[in-house]
Amino acid sequence: MVLVGHSYGGSVITNAAAGGGDVRALVYVDAFVPDEGETVFQILGGSGSALDVPDPTTVLDLVGYPGGPEGDAEAFLKPDTVHHAFAQDLSVRDRWLIVAGQRPITLSANTTPAGGPARKTLPSWAVVGTEDRVIPPDTQRRMAERAGATITDVSRVSNPQVTIDAILAAAAAVGD
Repeated sequence: MVLVGHSYGGSVITNAAAGGGDVRALVYVDAFVPDEGETVFQILGGSGSALDVPDPTTVLDLVGYPGGPEGDAEAFLKPDTVHHAFAQDLSVRDRWLIVAGQRPITLSANTTPAGGPARKTLPSWAVVGTEDRVIPPDTQRRMAERAGATITDVSRVSNPQVTIDAILAAAAAVGD
């Protein structure tokens, strides 16, 4: 099995694969590749990210959710953030689809330290989004290099074939 994570999903696959099982490789697509103890907000701090701002409500809409811990909220990218920092290379129509269909992330997910990273024991591939303004390319590259990942550069969402090729390369490399 090859796990693929985009954006925050990189943190998810890093931690999910740490339990072992049938996972043989990790593919990070324009994603976080955290080290043990790191949080998303720590990684973004000082990076020049569009989200590294003194007041997060300028780039995120924060909404409480039923059953959530006190003080936690779901964070949605504001439309302006999607249009100018997250999906700026897509058509206006597609950007509005992203605004309308985005899955939020909780603030607590951004502040919870990563566990022991599976990327230390599994081969990794990274597709670095060279136009990303949420996870700056230099930040992505630093994390990918630290992971020993095979790195491919791509502009962003508008070139899915590069991502498909990275996933197929990972599957071929670890196949039986």
